[in-house]
Amino acid sequence: PIEEGATVRYRQTILTIPDMTQMGAYVAIHESQVKKVRIGQKAVVRVDAEPGKILEGKVAEVAVLPDSNSSRYTPTLKVYPSTIHIAGLQDWLKPGMNAKIEIVINQLDDILYVPVQSIEVENDVHFCYVNEGSSLQRREVKTGAFNDEFIEVLSGVQQGESVALTIPKKSTLEGGVPA
Repeated sequence: PIEEGATVRYRQTILTIPDMTQMGAYVAIHESQVKKVRIGQKAVVRVDAEPGKILEGKVAEVAVLPDSNSSRYTPTLKVYPSTIHIAGLQDWLKPGMNAKIEIVINQLDDILYVPVQSIEVENDVHFCYVNEGSSLQRREVKTGAFNDEFIEVLSGVQQGESVALTIPKKSTLEGGVPA
């Protein structure tokens, strides 16, 4: 520790002053998603201290090896430390603030999508349940791209049809009336 009267050696760091003009965010990317992330991709940054404000950023670094500290407590979890550079200068932004980072992997325009919890997978075939009058009809669907909230539907459901937000219980389907 540096304190009054302590001996200081050559090239020893005494004080670090952060460069507030070039802010960044640290994010740990799960191993199942790291293959989608590339340096230079756009990112959306939402800081907890300023709800409603959206900052733009870009992926600056993605680690080649997983974080060894995360595997100490949960050996099956592998995350890759990454850095997002935040564009612009925000005088309210301080080091150590919590943020939510969304890395834009792909942008899909004019597509049909449903919440991921409404899709059932059985033997690598995707299904969803569509409201048909007073009952739910199980339909096979072909799916496309997805994120943690939504999944693209390529075929099997039409725009305007009501899709069950959760997979119904078997008793609901057999009786035709929700339990």
